[in-house]
Amino acid sequence: MQSQTASKISIESSDYIKIRDLIYKNSGMFFPENKKYFLVPKFQKRIEALELSSFMDYYSLLQSPTESKEEWSKLFDEITVNETFFFRDQPQLEAFESHVLIPLIEERKKQNKTIRIWSAACSTGEEAYTIAIILLANLKLNASRFDIRILASDISNRTLALAKEGVYNARSVQYVPDKYLDKYFTAYDNKFKINDSVKQLVTFTNANLMNKNQYAHLPSQDIIFCRNVLIYFNDTVRREVVKNLHNKLDSSGYLFTGYSESLHNISNDFKIIFFNRSKAYKKD
Repeated sequence: MQSQTASKISIESSDYIKIRDLIYKNSGMFFPENKKYFLVPKFQKRIEALELSSFMDYYSLLQSPTESKEEWSKLFDEITVNETFFFRDQPQLEAFESHVLIPLIEERKKQNKTIRIWSAACSTGEEAYTIAIILLANLKLNASRFDIRILASDISNRTLALAKEGVYNARSVQYVPDKYLDKYFTAYDNKFKINDSVKQLVTFTNANLMNKNQYAHLPSQDIIFCRNVLIYFNDTVRREVVKNLHNKLDSSGYLFTGYSESLHNISNDFKIIFFNRSKAYKKD
């Protein structure tokens, strides 16, 4: 019998909750009832692509130990929101550069010259490459003398593929200062390709922040950016994720969260540091 098209498949609230809760279990992302309008079309798209007949068929597939891994990757591609751009939240980046990065560079000049930064939930790479550009701009000719490793992780393979390609449209680079746009990008056909001098500093990997085993091997990080991610989690998952990030920070490391994100009632393991128009959390 020919499968129904996804547009004809209905979903009961109880079935929606089952799949919604399965997403929560596997990713930590929690979607309340009022987000049904957002999730259901994503489910329908995958059901149509797989030529399934019902939402419960899809639910069963997501639970399959042999068939679910690839499908989870594709579903995460659908449900993660990837709106980002270079030099996002300029006041925070200025604080990062002036009050955290420059003192770190001066300190490491006298020591082992290693710098470790993690861009968690990096999406299509703009944040990680922004960090790399700021590093290069401050190190200047000394960059080759440092061991710089910027890790960029995300749960979506599709966004990671775009990040590795490093080609962006005009909207993505609209806030890049001209001096950096000219030096670190190559423009062609209304596109902007990040230069190799920047790309070589960044390593991209798939990682679910809920699964600490996926990044247990990482060395201690000097700085972690986890911006505009915690808003997708409930407090239980936020506490677990922040605890894991805390454990991955160097003894005096910094965590940068999104502008509207707070660790109030989430963690007491950080000292909040206020800058002009911005803040960060220092490992306490």
